[in-house]
Amino acid sequence: MLCDNCHNKEANVHLIQIINGQKIESHLCDTCSKEKGDALFAQTMDFGLEQFDLSNIISGLMGLMVPKQDEEGNLENECPNCGMKYSEFKKTALLGCDKCYSNFSSLLQPVITRIQGKIEHTGKIPNGQRVEFTNKRKLIKLKTELQQAIALEEFEKAAEIRDEIKKIQTEF
Repeated sequence: MLCDNCHNKEANVHLIQIINGQKIESHLCDTCSKEKGDALFAQTMDFGLEQFDLSNIISGLMGLMVPKQDEEGNLENECPNCGMKYSEFKKTALLGCDKCYSNFSSLLQPVITRIQGKIEHTGKIPNGQRVEFTNKRKLIKLKTELQQAIALEEFEKAAEIRDEIKKIQTEF
């Protein structure tokens, strides 16, 4: 396939842009892509930011994702541990300390859920700790299920869960 711009060289850069819901494809050679590359990027990626970095992107996403009515009264909430205000967090996308997570949890949880899908971290497990880690996680889940079964007076199910918990605990 020939370059859409110069029509001389073989196109080896394929650019797909979606603008206002319409897909626009461009096939460019190396030379034309280098010439147009900066212009295309600047034209389509103008977010009005002085600095194009990850914290600006995340803080921009957070501004879009947190419902305005929920945050209006909470912008000046302050972490008692480090003094970080939620409005500062929105600008930088960085929390001041570990206590900020619990202090701003009502505002952070919906955002994290929308971005990651879950609140619970399911990242990599260190080598050699996979079995122990999965067993601990399973125990926590089973204990919660046991409490629910007892509350609902489903004693047969509770007994099965109890037996499963004992089995896992003996494996430790």
